[in-house]
Amino acid sequence: MHDNSRTDKKKLAIGLFVFLLTACVTINIYFPAAEVQKTAEEIVSDVRGADAKKLDRSAPENKDSETGPVSFMRLGLSKAYAARELDVSNATIRTLKGRIKQNYPRLRKWLVKGVLGEGYNGYVVMRQAGSLNLKAKVEAKRVMQEENSNRKALYAAVASALNIQSSQVSRVGRIFAQQWQRAVPPGTWIETAPGKWTRR
Repeated sequence: MHDNSRTDKKKLAIGLFVFLLTACVTINIYFPAAEVQKTAEEIVSDVRGADAKKLDRSAPENKDSETGPVSFMRLGLSKAYAARELDVSNATIRTLKGRIKQNYPRLRKWLVKGVLGEGYNGYVVMRQAGSLNLKAKVEAKRVMQEENSNRKALYAAVASALNIQSSQVSRVGRIFAQQWQRAVPPGTWIETAPGKWTRR
């Protein structure tokens, strides 16, 4: 009798542990990719102007993994999120978007020349600076650093506005990367997968 009681308690404890583990995994699985994508499209469209108007939908995507056996679990949650206002904006996001927009003509110059490229992770990367003189290298590097600093802050602000955990900000960056890469001027290097670059 005593052994049966112990066995029952053990089974109950294991069952409770599995339930709690499953509940935690379910909570952490959901990521509002559709909301982030819509926000990214709107921001990039505003920032890139004429380049964004000719968005190339055939551009290779560096898809953030949102498919798989658990994707069906997101459907109900996605509908709930879709019901609310999708225009994600606040003073911080508007300020950062303004800075990035103001910086774009300088950035565009180096993208067209192939000196800077659009990375897979949503940040600008130095690609071909070997032929530049010292002054030009310094300028290109300054533009890159300013852009990346603003983007890092923007991704964090978007994540905060959508109640996304700070540990998931890198996913926000990868979704934004898709939009930056679709709205690039001719000659831009884009990283479609880690280490895989192609020139548009």
